[in-house]
Amino acid sequence: MNELFIYFLKVNAALVLFYVLFRVAFYRDTFWVGRRIYLILAILVSVLYPLVSLAGWLESREPVQIFIAEWTFAQEFIVTREAVAPTASISWQQILLAVYVAVSAILLVRLFVQLFSIARWNRRSQKAVIHGVSVKTVSGNIAPFSFFKSIYVNPDLCTDEELKEILAHENTHAQQWHSADVILGELLTIACWANPFTWLLKSEIRQNLEFLADNQVVKFGFDTKKYQYYLLNLALYSPDIQLTNKFKSFLKNRIIMMNKSKTKKAGLIKYALILPAIFALIFANSLLLPACSTVDNVVINTKNEVISDAEKLDVMPQFPGGQSALMGFVAENVRYPADAQNDGIQGRVIVQFVVTSDGSIADTEVVRGVHPSLDNEAIRVIEAMPRWIPGEQDGQKVNVMFTMPIIFRLDDASTNTPPSLWVVDGEIMGKDFDPYSVSVENIESITVWGEEEAVARFGERGRNGVVEIVMKR
Repeated sequence: MNELFIYFLKVNAALVLFYVLFRVAFYRDTFWVGRRIYLILAILVSVLYPLVSLAGWLESREPVQIFIAEWTFAQEFIVTREAVAPTASISWQQILLAVYVAVSAILLVRLFVQLFSIARWNRRSQKAVIHGVSVKTVSGNIAPFSFFKSIYVNPDLCTDEELKEILAHENTHAQQWHSADVILGELLTIACWANPFTWLLKSEIRQNLEFLADNQVVKFGFDTKKYQYYLLNLALYSPDIQLTNKFKSFLKNRIIMMNKSKTKKAGLIKYALILPAIFALIFANSLLLPACSTVDNVVINTKNEVISDAEKLDVMPQFPGGQSALMGFVAENVRYPADAQNDGIQGRVIVQFVVTSDGSIADTEVVRGVHPSLDNEAIRVIEAMPRWIPGEQDGQKVNVMFTMPIIFRLDDASTNTPPSLWVVDGEIMGKDFDPYSVSVENIESITVWGEEEAVARFGERGRNGVVEIVMKR
């Protein structure tokens, strides 16, 4: 789990919280401006709060004696019957990420297609001024719409009175920059399309903008009933460009809201609920320690209190020879326990250990275990490591905590598993034995012993099977 994924989870969790709060507290009122501010803040706060921390405010002022920073290896160690090596195969996480990025890319392309469609309508239009409002007239069976400061309308499709209503509505969209809210909602669904609450938030944003524009029409003194009938008459007109503020959108709910009694001003107090919600998110984000994530680098003291970011360490601890040497050491020294192999036990063991200020290994423990034999083997290898080059902060050598995942994996595909032993004329060959070096003409017989018979004849060394070759005399 990397840092970007943790950030993504935090953003989506906040979006869910804000949408639920909106539905519970604000959905039925008529404070259109307040609702607009809330919905925009909900998105902006969700995106930004994971970047804000109150750790400095929460931290203890006592002298720091031991610093602990958590760090996770980018590569896990895979332990098999025969060898130990990092896996180079594509993981299911990488597949999911590729699918997610592909869908986001498709949605982004759709956004650009819609922008191109608007640009095409703009090229076909003619500038004009109608009832004191700058518009762009178009031909064809088209419902009025606006995009940022541009209003598109076909004057031939409506009466002069209806045109006044349309311009009052669309000019509200244009003057209040409602298209910026629309673009914000589109970008949100592109980035977080897998979260259904982002689509609901986008819909609420679009619908509330229509409420705002309708309210302006009513304020201008136009007949509400006639205006509603005209909205219904436009229901079958085209085009339907998603990015635009369409005069005919959300007809049913708009008509309901225009006939709804206005909410009393005392109801505005509810909108103050967003402040404790924001603070709660920031506070929770500040308290998330590495126990929840193996990626966040956090420096804490002996009382488990957050002090600062581990990136402030001047020098991170290092295994002698670097990362590749560390991988080589684990690969050469770890062994798959025989009892775990016999019982078919496999899994991912996560071990935590501290590189002390003198470079030695201390406080080794299993954070997440699988089986006692696998857990003990992982601890044994970690404790067998040589001294590290210790970490430093402010010129002082400090204790640093590391987390290392080690995967013990059994190969179920026996046909792809080489035999554990080659025996030629009763002599057990070494690991560097090349069976292709044996001349076929000189072989008298070849016997392949299965696991049970191989173990009975050659002991545990024959656990993966034995190929016995008898040469001609």
